[in-house]
Amino acid sequence: MVDLQRNFRNWGTKLLREQSRNETDALVKLWVLMNRTTIKSAGGLHVCTAFFGCYDDETGLAYYVNAGHTPGVVRHKQKIRPLEATALPFGLFAEAPPEASMVALNPGDALLLVSKGVVEAGYCGDEYGLKRTGEYLDHSRTESAHEICVGLLERLRQFMRAAPTHDDVTALALVRST
Repeated sequence: MVDLQRNFRNWGTKLLREQSRNETDALVKLWVLMNRTTIKSAGGLHVCTAFFGCYDDETGLAYYVNAGHTPGVVRHKQKIRPLEATALPFGLFAEAPPEASMVALNPGDALLLVSKGVVEAGYCGDEYGLKRTGEYLDHSRTESAHEICVGLLERLRQFMRAAPTHDDVTALALVRST
C-alpha cells in the first residue's frame, strides 16, 4: 500500500499538472497505472477498491473514477444522487478499460464520500447504509465540509448507540461555496 500511495501521488500530480491535460483522460491513465501496480505488488490478482478524482474550483466540475468503492453521494440542486462505480477495482484484470465521469457542482452543492465502515455500521442487525447517508446529506444545510463530516459521524454514533470501532469509518466532503 505504501508503494501504491506514493505512486498515486506522483503519477496523479504529474498527469493532472500537464498543460494540455484532459481531466478524464488523466484519471483513466492513472487508473491503468494503479491497476498494473496493484497486480505487480500483489504478485497476481488482488482486489483494491478506490474512489479518486480532482476538482476544478473555477468551473465547479468534479472529475472522478469510482473503482468499485462505496458510491459517493452528491447533493445537487436539493436532489441527492449516488456516484456509482465507473471502473472495476484495481488488481482484478490486467486490462479492463475504466470510465471517468464528472459532476457539476453549483454553489451550495456538496459531494460526500464515505468508507464502507460507515455504510456497513450496524445496530441490532440494521445497517446505516447509503440511503441514510444520502438522507443525512439532504437534510444537512451546513455550508462547511468539515461540519458535514463531523455531523455525519455524530449521526452514525447516535445510530450505533456507541462510537464506531468496527472498521475504517471515514467521511470526506466537498462543498462548493461560490
